[in-house]
Order: sequence, then C-alpha cells, then structure tokens
Amino acid sequence: MTDVVSAATSSLHALRNTRSGGVIRSGERIAPGVWIDLDSEGAAQTAFEAGGAALLQMRLEPSGVGLWCTLNIDLGRHNPGDTALLGVAIRSRAPRSTTARLAVRSFLPGGGHEDSFFPDYLVAFGEESTHCDVLWLAREPALQAPAEWRTLMLFLDPEGFDIAFLDIRLFAA
Repeated sequence: MTDVVSAATSSLHALRNTRSGGVIRSGERIAPGVWIDLDSEGAAQTAFEAGGAALLQMRLEPSGVGLWCTLNIDLGRHNPGDTALLGVAIRSRAPRSTTARLAVRSFLPGGGHEDSFFPDYLVAFGEESTHCDVLWLAREPALQAPAEWRTLMLFLDPEGFDIAFLDIRLFAA
C-alpha cells in the first residue's frame, strides 16, 4: 500500500500546483488523478476553486435530487504487499456542518467494484478541524485481493454542501 500512498501523493501534489476554478461537470479532472463524480439523475452545479486559500474548495448547489456526489483521488493499481493499514488525514472547514463518508473503491479484475469504507465520518464545521481514520487491511478482503485500479472516494452530500479541504494526506504502515 505504500505505492498507493505514492500514487495519491502524486495526484494531490498535482492538485496543490493547480490554480483554477469554476463550474465542473461530472467526470472532469480538476487535476491529474483528481475528479468529481455526480449521480447522472440529479441536476446540480458544482463549483470549485483549487490553489487558493485551501487545497480544494467545493460547493454543490443541486436543482434536482441526486443520489451521490464523490470527490475521487487515484490510488493506482497497487496491491497491499505486507502493509497492515491504510490511513487518511484531512484538514477541513465548512460554513455549516457538513459530513462525508470515505472509502477505497477497488475495481475488480473482470469487472465490478467493491467499496471498503473507513469506519468514521469526516465532519467539517466553521472552525478548522482534522479527521484521521484508518482501514485495517486484515479486515478488508477487497484491499487484500488484486485489483485493476483503486480510488479514494469522499462521498459528499448530494443535497448540497460547501466545504474547504485544507489538506489531504494518506499514510500506510
């Protein structure tokens, strides 16, 4: 999983060096290895700013009911090796209380996927806060098995949100 951390670090480094903003459509890359996906049934406008005061500022204003909205970070094709855990540390802030669920999605050989959810929800609020969470690989069969690709996913509220991700880091041990 140290290679997964390297892949994520590379994607997040690209995001740190990005100076852009505006409205983004589902599947569009914000930076290499970083993108937003929206439920195609929901009508929404997602605004973002990368490279300002935050690593990434995002705002979703739905005009219809969607089922999901995710921020995605490439983790690559790597398998766990002798790694015991995969962890994430996120600093965030939001004008009103906002939650997100984190998972690693493993795209399986031959098709399909399996999500391995981190146990705790990220909660962002008016003051800067830090969220740390780990996945113990021994408890996650999908992370022990070979995968075509893996992605860190932050499941955000499809009914709307405004959140600043000040920093995102992954670690393995």
